[in-house]
Amino acid sequence: MRGLQARPSSRGTRTLCQRPGNAHAINLWIPNDSFSGRYLRPFIFTIGWCLMMADKAPNVSHEFLGKVQPIVLVGGRSQRFGRDKLQEPVGADGRILVQYPIDALRKVFGRRVKLVGSCNPAITKWADGIMADYYPDFGPIGGILSALAQWHGPIFVLAGDMPCFGTDEILRVLTVAELQTTAPAILTFTDRLHPCAGVYNQHAELALRNSLSGGNRSLVKALDLNAIHQVPVRVESARNVNSPSDIDQLIR
Repeated sequence: MRGLQARPSSRGTRTLCQRPGNAHAINLWIPNDSFSGRYLRPFIFTIGWCLMMADKAPNVSHEFLGKVQPIVLVGGRSQRFGRDKLQEPVGADGRILVQYPIDALRKVFGRRVKLVGSCNPAITKWADGIMADYYPDFGPIGGILSALAQWHGPIFVLAGDMPCFGTDEILRVLTVAELQTTAPAILTFTDRLHPCAGVYNQHAELALRNSLSGGNRSLVKALDLNAIHQVPVRVESARNVNSPSDIDQLIR
């Protein structure tokens, strides 16, 4: 017996996770109460999948990679930082902050990473193109909606202020995304959900649009937590730069 096998019963669902070539199995029990059904089942199922795949290298097909458009969100105002943080030098190699997510995505997708959002024109030279922002000043939800409207398939989203999100995290998200093509989103989490690091499918567009039309700009509130899949990543990988002290910590 290999892989993930769900065994529903009147009281709940037992998911058996067994790594290929490993005789040991991990049992995850999900009760049938309303809270577990709505919030925990997709979360625990994804945890089980990641445990099962923990000793395997992420594997994404070239065909699927070609269907995904990588984007970097650059529309923030850097109010807490005090100046344009995306142009802030980070590290000894001379790169600025926004180059880190761009370079991480390029290692997986090649030179076709695009920016979404209003930013200093000096930043645009570091990416491979720009997507129009149809919802300026509406935050990440506007940038993601704009990208979904201009691309025919999934998009991989990274915030421009996430310098530590690496190739391994990107590939693990993509591995889940290739298997879960009907999910509106496959997002990363640590102690909380990170809606600006992950894959959004076209199925998410209607929910995001309706949410924005209703005056809600929060991605987390706009998403159906029962429908999305969550991929665990290290806290360091999902860290955002919000102040100069955050950059000081990265350099140390």
